[in-house]
Amino acid sequence: SQSGENGSFGIYTADCEDVCYDEEMPVMASAKAAPMMRNSMATGGQMEDAVEQNVTERKLIKNGSMTLVVDNLEQTRNEVVSLIEKHKGYVSNEQYSNWEHTSSYNLTVRIPCDKFDGFVAEVEAGKGKIESKSMYINDVTAEYIDLETRLNTKRSYLERYKQLLKSAKSVQEIVSIEDKIRMLEEEIDSTVGCLKYLTNQVEYST
Repeated sequence: SQSGENGSFGIYTADCEDVCYDEEMPVMASAKAAPMMRNSMATGGQMEDAVEQNVTERKLIKNGSMTLVVDNLEQTRNEVVSLIEKHKGYVSNEQYSNWEHTSSYNLTVRIPCDKFDGFVAEVEAGKGKIESKSMYINDVTAEYIDLETRLNTKRSYLERYKQLLKSAKSVQEIVSIEDKIRMLEEEIDSTVGCLKYLTNQVEYST
């Protein structure tokens, strides 16, 4: 927040691909730099152990937040937006608050993973004092591999049921197999949707 003619500025950015997933990161304007925090999470047991052997295949969602205190709120906002455009990102949400002695901007920003660190560095090098900063990394490699494995298995079963349908002898068999096919197609669509979401989260940091 800001008092007098000063202001506070907030930015939120998303995860990127290291593969990283893009997730939303907050940056706000304020005065003391808080220590960076990193948190990695992964599930999958033996699958995760295998993934560790090849770092280039890891799927990471990177999140962060930053608070800045600035003298000219509107100018800082425009400068940050210019940096966002420079790094091929976009603002997914923007909020402006104005009170009697305080005004602030909160931006939710999505930045391509490979440009995320450069964007953060340029924001830090700009005008204003860093009041707080945090970074979080979520390793979703095991989850991503699990979804891909499930998807391939379901597609394999789907093809088998389609072959069985061709040789079905009775109406009851046809109806039963068609129900299985319908259920598998719905599950496949759902799994594909989850994979697309994770991929988007990895490719753009927040």
